[in-house]
Amino acid sequence: MKNLELKKSGVDVSEDEFELNLSVDGISIDNRSAIQMWPILMQLHNMPNVPVMVRFIATTTKYTGA
Repeated sequence: MKNLELKKSGVDVSEDEFELNLSVDGISIDNRSAIQMWPILMQLHNMPNVPVMVRFIATTTKYTGA
């Protein structure tokens, strides 16, 4: 994002650093399905109400991060 867009969203762009949270959690669609979904979300610490989808993985095996 450009500095102007960040300022409009309430992010302090005067700092040289930022913090982010990453979240990964796999879920099954239902008890009979082998398909698992693994959403990977990112959230900037200064923008707590704006999670960003980094990647979405649907697989029949456990995701190993490859």
